[in-house]
Amino acid sequence: MLKRLFFLFLFSCGALLSFGQNTPQGKGKLIIKEEPGIIQLKRMYAEEFARKGVEGYCVQIYNGSRKACEQKRAAFIKLYPEVKVQTVYESPEYKVQVGGFKTKLEAERFLYFLDTSFSGSFVVKTRIFL
Repeated sequence: MLKRLFFLFLFSCGALLSFGQNTPQGKGKLIIKEEPGIIQLKRMYAEEFARKGVEGYCVQIYNGSRKACEQKRAAFIKLYPEVKVQTVYESPEYKVQVGGFKTKLEAERFLYFLDTSFSGSFVVKTRIFL
C-alpha cells in the first residue's frame, strides 16, 4: 500500500513538472540563417525546375482536329475550371491533356472520376510543371 502511494506521488509530481516546461504560444522567436551559397543553389534549382519541369502524368482527353480539340477543351474547362489544361500539337493532330500528376496512380484516380463525355481518355507520361 505504501509503495502504491509513493509511486502515485512520484507520478503526480512528474506530471506537474512536465506542465511547467510548456511555454505560451507566440512567445518565442526562431531565426534561420542561411549561407549565401545555399540561397543561390535554391534559386538555381527553382529556375531549372520552372524551365524543364519534372516527369509526371497527364490525362489525354482528346486527339484529332484543331476545331474539335478547342471544343473538347472548352467543355472540359466548363466542367473542371480548377484543373490545368494544355493543348499539344504533334503533327498532324492536336491533343488536349489535363492535370499534372506526380504519380500514375493519381492520374488514374482522376481518370476514373472524369465525366462520361470524355470516355476515350487515357493516362500519358509527360513533363509537368507544378
